[in-house]
Amino acid sequence: MKRIKWGIVLLFCILYTTIAFGAEMTAKEFFDLDNSEKITRLQIQEKATGNIVNVVKQEEIQKAYDLLQNTKFSKIMTYDAYARNNNITTGNYIVTGYQNDTVAIKFDVTQQKIYNEKWVLLPENTPIDFYYFTRYMVLTKENYKKSFTEEDFQRNMILWKENPITFQKNQPYWNETHGVMAEWKTLNTVFNANAAYDVNTQTITIKDKKTMLFGENKNGMIYVAVQPFAELLCYDTVWDSTLKILSIKEKKNDNALWESVYGKPEIYAAIDTLFENNISFQTFLNIDMQKPFSKIVIQNEKTNHITTITNEDDLKQAENALKNTTVYEITTLNTQKQQGLLRYKVTLYQDDEAVKEMFFTSENCVKDNTYYVQCSTGFFDWFYHISEIDYAKTILSK
Repeated sequence: MKRIKWGIVLLFCILYTTIAFGAEMTAKEFFDLDNSEKITRLQIQEKATGNIVNVVKQEEIQKAYDLLQNTKFSKIMTYDAYARNNNITTGNYIVTGYQNDTVAIKFDVTQQKIYNEKWVLLPENTPIDFYYFTRYMVLTKENYKKSFTEEDFQRNMILWKENPITFQKNQPYWNETHGVMAEWKTLNTVFNANAAYDVNTQTITIKDKKTMLFGENKNGMIYVAVQPFAELLCYDTVWDSTLKILSIKEKKNDNALWESVYGKPEIYAAIDTLFENNISFQTFLNIDMQKPFSKIVIQNEKTNHITTITNEDDLKQAENALKNTTVYEITTLNTQKQQGLLRYKVTLYQDDEAVKEMFFTSENCVKDNTYYVQCSTGFFDWFYHISEIDYAKTILSK
């Protein structure tokens, strides 16, 4: 009789285990696809930097859910079961979906999987298209360390070194011709500009130098165009048309990375500066920098993706970045010590003729078959950004 009782108990336990733990999670349930149209904002945090971008355009949110819905997963398993046999590496991105200011869904994204604290979804094919969606959003939208709420959007907010400028009474507004307008007195104080402004003559005086700046008298208060004012003071500005946020930052120092590694050089080498061995960056390039580029071709050595740049404005930016590159050292190539992992091959064209082919290594140095150049990252940052965006666009348009 006891054996029968124990058998019944054991059978009950087996049935309970099957009911409690045997239920399958589906991708549709994981992403709550039935309620996807209720999501008002996707917040994407890049773990490597801590920076945050917010996706609020409905068509972009819909694109995200279309990618998730079309992804085929070969396996879905509990987090605990996966963690017992595998290392859960830190996700590249954290995606949080909001319904207004309420968190509706949250998960981590890597190239190989999507997971939260309960479930791990493993796709049939990697990398995942949704990974490139998150990457594309981070590359094309302004990054912020501040986490925003719904009430922050569409307000013509002005960030000064990551912190919102507080206007006690008179809020910024949008001028179709001159952009964000804000109270002159507050801006002059926050920027510590010690400037004088005459709204009648539309002139601003900074350190005895007068220049034009649009402004207007509104309800007895003087407002000026914020972006050109900040740029007059040599600050970098970025207008985020999605969130309606103007971000004002310190002037970017492209040499900061190299200065931290190699120290600040005694002489900043312009493109024509000669070194002891009579090799300059101009000599290294061996091209006429007075002639415009007609094309630039960038090949990602890891993915073999090729980006071809022919847009005149983009080519001009490339020329400026190249001319402003700071050179630290040019040496004859030692293949054993200075090979490095090749990341990109860049070919410069003038009059549709290839005039220079060079490679960027994993250390962000540039080399050809003869010379190895340690330099600032300005040119590298430019083509990395534009080629990675092009690659993400290609993946997302499949």
